[in-house]
Amino acid sequence: MNRILFVNGQVFDGAGTPPAPADVVVRGDRIESVRPRPGGDMAAEPGDQVVDCAGATVMPGLVESHAHLTFPSAA
Repeated sequence: MNRILFVNGQVFDGAGTPPAPADVVVRGDRIESVRPRPGGDMAAEPGDQVVDCAGATVMPGLVESHAHLTFPSAA
């Protein structure tokens, strides 16, 4: 299974700490590793897709947590 490498980004993990420079490796639908920079440089393998995230923030998927639901009794 090919990997996607997100490199040169600021990683925000939602744990309450500020974003930090790191590379993220995704294989299939799972985060395989997060490697802090400098020193965590990830070498691309044949077939890898490399996404340069310079100037961007890399973060886990978001869930829309605010919604207005309409109930039959809300009329």
